[in-house]
Amino acid sequence: MLEEALADLRPRALTAELQLVVELAQPAQAAEVDRALLVRAIGNLVANALRHGPPGTEVLVSASVQDPRLHLTVRDHGPGLSAQQIEQLARGDEGAAVGDATGVGLGLLFVQRVARRHGGVLHAGQPASGRGARFDIELPL
Repeated sequence: MLEEALADLRPRALTAELQLVVELAQPAQAAEVDRALLVRAIGNLVANALRHGPPGTEVLVSASVQDPRLHLTVRDHGPGLSAQQIEQLARGDEGAAVGDATGVGLGLLFVQRVARRHGGVLHAGQPASGRGARFDIELPL
């Protein structure tokens, strides 16, 4: 499923001079998901990372199973999210205008809704390095 989500984005990564790194911690496990929605959600996160990541850095996309949950992570080295944006996303707040630098945008809200529709959750924050953005989708298996 990750490869399907990334197929159209690999050329964009090359153009942006970013390295797309995929890590699969464990063999793929079947999960009952709406494949098309989840592929689009992963694609949204990666497209955002490619848009905001500075040239010469990497965008990490990883998947792992920590029973009984599937963890999908997208991490970049861009400007990251403000505390206000993380709070808006946690609330599902569409109040900020699309394209408003203070808002979270409809793409992230879509990802959040896809996660919730599958009984999961979207976490947003900064990587341990303190630079960039990190998005984790957790879904039940």
